[in-house]
Amino acid sequence: MKYSANFKTPILIILISVVSLSCRKEIAIEHCSQNCKTLNIKGKFYDGVNNIGFSNMPVELKWSYFRSCIICPSAREIYSGRSDENGVFNFSIEVDSTFFNDYSLQLSTPRVSNYFELFPKNLSKEDLENDSLVNIDYYPIGNLKLNLQRVGTDSINKLSVSHFWKTNSTGETIFRQDYFSESPNIFIDTLLNIETVAEISTMVMVSVFYTNGNRTDISDSIVCSRNTPSILNMDY
Repeated sequence: MKYSANFKTPILIILISVVSLSCRKEIAIEHCSQNCKTLNIKGKFYDGVNNIGFSNMPVELKWSYFRSCIICPSAREIYSGRSDENGVFNFSIEVDSTFFNDYSLQLSTPRVSNYFELFPKNLSKEDLENDSLVNIDYYPIGNLKLNLQRVGTDSINKLSVSHFWKTNSTGETIFRQDYFSESPNIFIDTLLNIETVAEISTMVMVSVFYTNGNRTDISDSIVCSRNTPSILNMDY
């Protein structure tokens, strides 16, 4: 099949564009023109349990308007790039420093399969001026099957089940409530499927509220696997 010269030209332009975009490692999208300040942004995307970095992660930086508004200004993307083979990113960019008055500077936190999804990380002006590292630690998902069995005889008014764990990097406590119910809708014996962290100790708390006003907290801990569901039996 033959093509005319006029038909070949658009195809050639498209191919050149695709090659150019695929080779682009990083780019400053919005150039600063006033009140410019140079920010050095460096950090790492990594597994918070074993400290192994995630390679070739997209690194995107944008201004996000944070003040109350009916029709808010759109986010302004100012940088796009990739982390290296160890999950490390390190770049400098010029920004209009007055934007810190109305916008927060957000770094993307891409989705990683089988890890908890993270929200975009806000970068403070103070941390950036102090040349602080922007470390993004992801935590693997573990599946916990919690078997609750009623062994007491006192009348129950409320039942609450929650779990929590601490991050390795900052010691921050991550807390989640998994079950709460009031009489007469309490499931006395039940199986709860809980999504928690893997390879770090998870503390499970069962809070029992009795009709006489008393309360009992029962706790236990488990280190869940990354690959297979873990089982914990608790009596209350």
